[in-house]
Amino acid sequence: MLNIHGEAIYGTRICEPYSIGNYHFTRKGDTTYAFYLYKDDQEVVEEELYIPMMIEFSRIDLVGGQDKLDYRRIENGIVVRMPETELQIQAPIAHVFRIQ
Repeated sequence: MLNIHGEAIYGTRICEPYSIGNYHFTRKGDTTYAFYLYKDDQEVVEEELYIPMMIEFSRIDLVGGQDKLDYRRIENGIVVRMPETELQIQAPIAHVFRIQ
């Protein structure tokens, strides 16, 4: 996991909203990382994931995966459309979103 998600861990600091449900947040410079943690590998990867945070940003990437994910802003957060390749695999330990 560290070889894929290390950029979201090393040199970062915890940031608001800290932890909500399965999400945990870190920050480095102008980049925020949102970790979505799965309970186990039997959990289904949803087509869309809701990120409960309100910040200004211009793009969302999947760390270790696809850049420039499709998303939409909603009243209390962000809804991200997961890439097709992520829907066809067992749930990983985490999906980590790079929000810039």
